[in-house]
Amino acid sequence: MPGLALADAPDTLIEKEEYQRTLWNLFFLDRDQSWASSWPHVLDDRYFMVNIPCAEKEFQENFASTPDLDQSVPFNLNLSKLISKNISATQYPNILQYLIKAYVILGRVSEHIHALHDSDDREYYDRECDNLDSHLVRFRLILPRSATSIFAAPTNDRIHAVRLTKILNTITILLSSSRSCGTPTFGKQSKARNQ
Repeated sequence: MPGLALADAPDTLIEKEEYQRTLWNLFFLDRDQSWASSWPHVLDDRYFMVNIPCAEKEFQENFASTPDLDQSVPFNLNLSKLISKNISATQYPNILQYLIKAYVILGRVSEHIHALHDSDDREYYDRECDNLDSHLVRFRLILPRSATSIFAAPTNDRIHAVRLTKILNTITILLSSSRSCGTPTFGKQSKARNQ
């Protein structure tokens, strides 16, 4: 395709980590812009297999001393496995991994809510909302306090803790409002007005 130039494969693990971080930050921007506008997202996490980057502190300290050590975590397309996967097997908490997982859940929720549904599909719609809600609850339960509280978070991660809390609350609001506003009562209301 003319004009489409793919980047060269990274030469070092530092470049590989930087590429991963760049892609996931683009993913964040895509989800931030698409969920509120009801537009479909551009980057679908089910079409790429890019590892989740290591913690920032770990990247700065360990990659400088041992650049051959790959400490990224494999990404999993299955939401249950992604949520239950051991988030950080290292000594540093990795709030970036929690953010990635929260944005994946946000993408799946907004995709489901903003998709076209028939009134006949109400049972499927509710079942899928319950499924997504259970994923969100499981994810919230595995989060450490340092990921959701600005008082417990390390100083450098406080802005990420606020961002994570904002995303989790957004997902909760989307799921609860989709059930209260999404009930197929439009047909019943129009019949009541005609009588």
